[in-house]
Amino acid sequence: MATVSDKKESTRGRRHSFSGVVVSDKTNKTIVVSVERLTRHPEYEKIVRRRSKFYVHDENNEAAVGDIVEIMGTRRISKQKRWRLVRIVKAAPKLGAAAQKAETNMLQEDASAKPVAPKNTEEAIAAKAAALEAKAKAAAEPAASEGEE
Repeated sequence: MATVSDKKESTRGRRHSFSGVVVSDKTNKTIVVSVERLTRHPEYEKIVRRRSKFYVHDENNEAAVGDIVEIMGTRRISKQKRWRLVRIVKAAPKLGAAAQKAETNMLQEDASAKPVAPKNTEEAIAAKAAALEAKAKAAAEPAASEGEE
């Protein structure tokens, strides 16, 4: 005998469903899933990869970045969310504590690194001007020697 939820699922009609990779899980109850598909280019007839990003409702915050998930179309939940998480097909491998700490440190170092500017801008401008003058002088000397011959 069919349960109420089975009957509800069967009478809703066909809904779109995709599987893709979670690329962001920063917001509460929302994940961003990238779905890749292959299409033929209309003019050149080459097979081209196309990617679409979907905002997906994740009620229990169970999906993580890198997970392969199955999503299904649903009623509009918010301005951009029109999909819901059906299941996690394959979970992404978890990083160990040491690897996670190393990754965090690398990100912090990248954020704190600033481009090094010359200490004295006047000296830098003078050095550039001297280099340009030397270059112009070197270019003028061979031209003068060619005229003497």
